[in-house]
Amino acid sequence: MSELINFSRKYQRELAIINLFQIIFYKSDFVFEFLDNYFKNLLNRYMINKVDIDLKIWNMVRYTDFSILNELEKALLILFFLETLYSDLDDKIILSIYVNLSIKYCRRNFNKLIPVFLDKIKNG
Repeated sequence: MSELINFSRKYQRELAIINLFQIIFYKSDFVFEFLDNYFKNLLNRYMINKVDIDLKIWNMVRYTDFSILNELEKALLILFFLETLYSDLDDKIILSIYVNLSIKYCRRNFNKLIPVFLDKIKNG
């Protein structure tokens, strides 16, 4: 592809979640097509530190059985974790984005886990 199509940040975030889902569910490689450098870098950080990041996330949600989360919910939490740590966006903006994404893509009431998870990232 000679020219990268400029997709919105919202769509880029959804593509990044899809990439993470593919890694978790299908055990496949990333398909970086259409992702901008911001999300490529976040996903690369995850791939390099996958075991450590997964362990940190599982420790944060240990009172919520992480194993009952479906792969899409896990992918959303992983990207949320990465953006919370490595983005220069305000936490309230990140929280709002991921609550909306969780309402759109995840099971009912999953969105209530997002603020709790943010609190654990910041305090843990």
